[in-house]
Amino acid sequence: MSKEMDLKEAYAVMQKASGIEVGDKVRVLRSFSSSEMGFDSCSVELNSRAKKGTVDTIEKNRIAVKYADIGGWDWFPFFALEIIEKAKQEKMITIGGKEYSESTIKKALKDYVG
Repeated sequence: MSKEMDLKEAYAVMQKASGIEVGDKVRVLRSFSSSEMGFDSCSVELNSRAKKGTVDTIEKNRIAVKYADIGGWDWFPFFALEIIEKAKQEKMITIGGKEYSESTIKKALKDYVG
């Protein structure tokens, strides 16, 4: 017997498959209601907010988008967003079994040297 996936589980799987990542620039395509299709936050009316922003945080059932033009942020479902520019992946360096971004190492070195 196969286990059926509930709506929130299905949403989480589809959100992951959407390819949206932190740092991506996105366009908001439409308004939506809270808990629509497994989304887990408040509804947002599109006409009252900016239509473009940058993905700041990704949680299991919602995505935080920061607005560059008006400031602030809102939670969005993946299905209301369109990627307009992918985030540039930062080079990672492994030191002592831990991964650090190249920019983190450069900043630490700059702070150390003065």
